Amino acid sequence: MVLLIALFITLYVLLIPQEDREKLLNDSNETSDTIKSSETDILISENVGLLKPLETDVVKHDIDSVSLFFRNEPRTIDLSNFLNIEKSAFGESFQNLVFNVDDTINLRDITLFFFVQESKGNLIIVLNGQEIYSNKADGLQSIILPKNLIMSANELRFMVSSPGMNIFGKNRYRLSDVKLRESFEITNNQAIRNVILSSTEDGDAKLNYMTFCNKLITGARLRIFINKKEKSNELLPCVPQRKNLEIKKTDLVKGENELLFDIDKGDYLLNDITLEVKSGEGGNEKIKFVVSQGQYDKILEGEAILKIEFGFNQDEKKRAVVNINNNEFSFNTDDEKFERLVTKFIRKGNNFIEIKPENEFEIESLEIRIEA
Repeated sequence: MVLLIALFITLYVLLIPQEDREKLLNDSNETSDTIKSSETDILISENVGLLKPLETDVVKHDIDSVSLFFRNEPRTIDLSNFLNIEKSAFGESFQNLVFNVDDTINLRDITLFFFVQESKGNLIIVLNGQEIYSNKADGLQSIILPKNLIMSANELRFMVSSPGMNIFGKNRYRLSDVKLRESFEITNNQAIRNVILSSTEDGDAKLNYMTFCNKLITGARLRIFINKKEKSNELLPCVPQRKNLEIKKTDLVKGENELLFDIDKGDYLLNDITLEVKSGEGGNEKIKFVVSQGQYDKILEGEAILKIEFGFNQDEKKRAVVNINNNEFSFNTDDEKFERLVTKFIRKGNNFIEIKPENEFEIESLEIRIEA
């Protein structure tokens, strides 16, 4: 059956007009050529990242100061200059005072102060419907209010006890300078700083900083995290100190790096913070790649070409000198893409490309490819 079909196709090709036969055969060849020309080998495909020219082999990054603290911030509220409280068998005179607490979460404590000018009987104080004090009081008084009863809006009621069986008696309190002192715990125990490293900043690093103690306290501990990994954990004395932290290159990444500073208590300022990173010579980016024997033969026989393409993520000026196997060319462009042929620069086996930036810019993609 297969032989019959093949014989039929052969006879059909031989019997059709010559013009149609040539067209049919040429279409087949063009299809084959199209398939062949679309063959592409990718030698390099990388996101190079930020490049910038450097004068030394160490890049210094200045980092903003860090303030870390646990602080108590007091606030005083004047409730009343004078209160007169009385109670007898024939009547009662009590006083209500209202106050607000804006931040109940960070409230550490709240204390009521007043001065007793005249007293008879027991002074009774009620906070938000709950009795918190019932006793004789004289002179200057301070009463810590229960935090669990404090709300955003609060009411204090001042009363005096009954004179009891003495129907003609009267108990009385005269109070002056009634105040509240609120104490809030303000916390900023963590701070994050970000540092962007270029693609050539690929060596070990050193973090330098000064510590200053704003409040005498013992046992405060500073922890430093690099990209979520703890790299330092030590006690901080309350004296100025210059510190250095060695960082391995494997703890850093190309692009954005996160530095997190954390304390468990105290009040400290970290100043003069710098990150020094070892870099390749002059900020150059060097990449190696291999051309196989088969790929090189195609290039020599003229069956393939080699093309380089840079992709940028900004339309600002980009200037650089490119060295491929000691053959140089340059580009100076504000386009988002630059490409050129580099076929004649390639050799069999190991090859390299070195990019020497003349200004700061970012290479989003670098591709060297063989096109057949």
